Amino acid sequence: MKDKNDKLGLGILVSVLLHIVLIGGFFLASKATQFLAVEGGNGGEEDILDAVMVDTSQVSQEKQRIAEQQRLEEEHLKKEQLEKERLEKERQQAIELEKEQQLAAEQKRLEEQRKREQEKQIAEQKHLEEQRKREEEKQIAEQKRLEEQRKREQEKQIAEQKRLEEQRKREEEKQIAEQKRLEEQRKREEKKRIAEQKRIAEQKRLEEQRKREEEKRIAEQKRLKEEQHKREVQERKKALAEKKRKQAEARKRKAEAEQKRREQQAREAEEKRKAEQQAKKKALEDFLSGNHSSGSAGKHGAGRGSAQGDRYGSRIKRLIQSRYRTNPNFVSKQCNVKIYIEPNGLISNYTVLSGSSDVCEAAVRAIRSVHKLPKPPASIYQQYRSPILDFGLRVQ
Repeated sequence: MKDKNDKLGLGILVSVLLHIVLIGGFFLASKATQFLAVEGGNGGEEDILDAVMVDTSQVSQEKQRIAEQQRLEEEHLKKEQLEKERLEKERQQAIELEKEQQLAAEQKRLEEQRKREQEKQIAEQKHLEEQRKREEEKQIAEQKRLEEQRKREQEKQIAEQKRLEEQRKREEEKQIAEQKRLEEQRKREEKKRIAEQKRIAEQKRLEEQRKREEEKRIAEQKRLKEEQHKREVQERKKALAEKKRKQAEARKRKAEAEQKRREQQAREAEEKRKAEQQAKKKALEDFLSGNHSSGSAGKHGAGRGSAQGDRYGSRIKRLIQSRYRTNPNFVSKQCNVKIYIEPNGLISNYTVLSGSSDVCEAAVRAIRSVHKLPKPPASIYQQYRSPILDFGLRVQ
């Protein structure tokens, strides 16, 4: 529309310029005619009049035509102006309409944008709600997984405890079997030792018997030899042989008597040693258990020393008992330990005689932790210098 208006304005401008040029031409022609008429009147009769004849009616018609043309041009210009104003008004209306359409389009675009943003916001809220639900589901799943993991760990812990309990039972059974094996081995060794002692004694007896028989054989050979020499001096030889025979019999009787005496001494010494050991053990059991009587004290020749032994025994019993750590598994088990006490109360050594290994380990730990006992009274030291203690659930 703008290009069309520009072309219309350019056409009007060209038309106005052409009309101005035409009017100017007519005006100049009119001025030139008047100038020539003046010059001819002033030259005299003699001058030649050079003039152009002009038809006034034609000029008038021309003027009317020009005036009409000017009027028409003015009307045309007025019409063009009105047309231009109308076109400008239409253009303005078009611009206003276009602005209204643009405004309506912008409002529609904004409304659509608002709707899109609202839909986007709704979609975002929906997305966040779904994300929240997924997070809640994930959290619930995680809690469920942790609960299942805790249950599995708890079951694993229970299984591990059960396995450890079974292992402990197997080790305890193994320990009991080992103790039983050691006890049987000790019995076999004891039987073997006794059999070895019998074998040595029998071998010694046979050796002595062989010696006696050898002596007897030698004596017989000698006797036969002497009898051979007796043929010449029978009486002398006979007397000498009789003397030697008596001497041999005397030596034999003496040797047999000496052997019997030694065997009797060995038996008496062994019986005495066993009796002393039994008496010491009984005395130790009495003073550790606190059940001494005047009879037992008199039996050991203690008297006042027995009362001191009771007090001393109670002290060392409490001391060792305080360091002795028992276990419910010690029921029906025991361990015998012999300790060696110096005159200053120091435990110089100890010997595990027999018993369960676990009880013996606890007993040894208690003895090592004590290390030194109260100094024993001199009157009872010999009686309790190497007592045998029985360890079980308590120290006996």
